[in-house]
Amino acid sequence: MGNSFARFASAALFGLGLIALGSPLSAQSVMKQCGDQWQAAKAAGTTNGETWPQFLSQCRAQLKTGAAALLGRLPPRCRRSLRLLSRRLLHTARHPPP
Repeated sequence: MGNSFARFASAALFGLGLIALGSPLSAQSVMKQCGDQWQAAKAAGTTNGETWPQFLSQCRAQLKTGAAALLGRLPPRCRRSLRLLSRRLLHTARHPPP
């Protein structure tokens, strides 16, 4: 029972760490979110002459600011723990034990 809870907790923290620290997985979701917003803006005719690269740059900046604000609200000890845990879990995922 305790082992399954530890696995769940580490998986949850890993996911939160990836989101908060900006991993390749979150980069995919940023592209998806920005792409969805771009398609909606094009359909509504509200791109104001912006090109996709311009829109994407602005969208990424807005999403990054939101993630930084979320991470900034955590106590410093929690931020440090998330960073360390995510690094350890990413290392383990890249270099699984034999």
